[in-house]
Amino acid sequence: MVSEYDKALERVGQFPRLFAREHRNVRLASLRRFPYNVWYVYDETADVAVVLRVPHQRQDDGQIKRELPEE
Repeated sequence: MVSEYDKALERVGQFPRLFAREHRNVRLASLRRFPYNVWYVYDETADVAVVLRVPHQRQDDGQIKRELPEE
């Protein structure tokens, strides 16, 4: 699973705008072989992606969204 996580981070790093905004400015990228999502924000000004969470896909999205930062 670690290598799949690394691959997901690599995709986010190379193509941060590729993944859709899920909630406000938070984007979501899925691991390909494991049921986890990478929730991250992309700061276009600084060209930096910051990972916020990597929860299991069955975890309640509503709860995750409530715990995300406002901006």
